[in-house]
Amino acid sequence: MRRSVSIAALLAACLLAAFATPAAAFPLTTCSLALESTDGSGAPLDTATSGSPDSTQSDPFKVDWDGSVEYVGSTTVVIKNYSYQVSVFGVPTPIRGSDANDDENTDGDGSVSVGANSPFRVAGLYYVSGGYTGEGGECGGSGWFQLLGSPIGTVPWIAGILLTVLGALGLVAGARGHLITSVVGGVALGLGIDLLMISHSFLPLAENTPVAVLLATTLVGVLIGILGRQGRGGPAPAET
Repeated sequence: MRRSVSIAALLAACLLAAFATPAAAFPLTTCSLALESTDGSGAPLDTATSGSPDSTQSDPFKVDWDGSVEYVGSTTVVIKNYSYQVSVFGVPTPIRGSDANDDENTDGDGSVSVGANSPFRVAGLYYVSGGYTGEGGECGGSGWFQLLGSPIGTVPWIAGILLTVLGALGLVAGARGHLITSVVGGVALGLGIDLLMISHSFLPLAENTPVAVLLATTLVGVLIGILGRQGRGGPAPAET
């Protein structure tokens, strides 16, 4: 089969390039996708196939940073002038694009090295969704993948620690009456906790966890800022 000619294969390749692993086993329609990951020694690690109960939160598609992922994809119809978009935890990513597919290809395969396609090492559990649409059909889905290894010392983990500390300091300032600083602190705290929870694969509310945490800490920041400002007292009301 020709390499990288179907959207299913293209989607897998795009995910690999940006996140060092693909979203496996999309509940695909009009197309299919099969994935196999290997460890650093080349030994088989995990597999996932569209239409199977793979790539769930409890059984994510596992990928080794030092390994690779092979993919085979096909479409049942010719799709031309298509565009695609990939999101992580519902947040759109720069992984988007389009292609005319003038050759009317419907299948593709390839192998992508994991660590060689990311600017820094990452680990943890991720929820990825994506889709494409064009002349002749469309396809979309979502799945969980886990990048193996310890997250400690990775860029997302360090960023999570820093944001958590800065967020906590912002809330302390908010308790002293600094409302804006408190709100910003709540947002920073939420983002920091999100990065740490993702890095340590702890997502009790599944794909909704990051948004729920961010909303909760932002609300805490607002409340602390308001109570802190009230505690400081305002100007005395004018006498009438």
